[in-house]
Amino acid sequence: MEVFLAASLHPSGTPKPTSSPRPSSVPSQFPSHAPSFTSQPSIFPDCTCGQGEFRFELEVRTDIYPDETSWELLNSDGEVTQSVGDGGYDGKHEKTFNYEYCLSADTYTFTFFDDGGDGICCGAGDGYYKGNIHGRTEIFSGGEFLYEKTHSFSGEDLCNVAD
Repeated sequence: MEVFLAASLHPSGTPKPTSSPRPSSVPSQFPSHAPSFTSQPSIFPDCTCGQGEFRFELEVRTDIYPDETSWELLNSDGEVTQSVGDGGYDGKHEKTFNYEYCLSADTYTFTFFDDGGDGICCGAGDGYYKGNIHGRTEIFSGGEFLYEKTHSFSGEDLCNVAD
């Protein structure tokens, strides 16, 4: 049941507010709860990964030469943990790809490659890449480079902290 301030009419026909609210079966013209929008990401980490892991997200938008595009993610031992190799984006002109991984807490090296030597952002479309950790923190982004661009970052388990 909704409660709101009702109005009654003076003999002149103008509304006069009542002094006390009363129940009504007439629906309110305002929703009982409006959606909330935030422009800031959550301050809390994304805790969907297991113990000893953290969430890593990568967004890639290809340019008009996607066959030149590839990337790899290496752990601290130099092992490739994730990648899209040569030809992985063939025929996928100016498309956006989103990747989500649970990675072991470690230090990583991300390298983005462009075999054409002109990057992916400028003059050949509006390509870019960006990486986030914990579902909220952008750790790198780019698109303007020659043949390759490397970024290093560390991730830790912020959710399963031992007492």
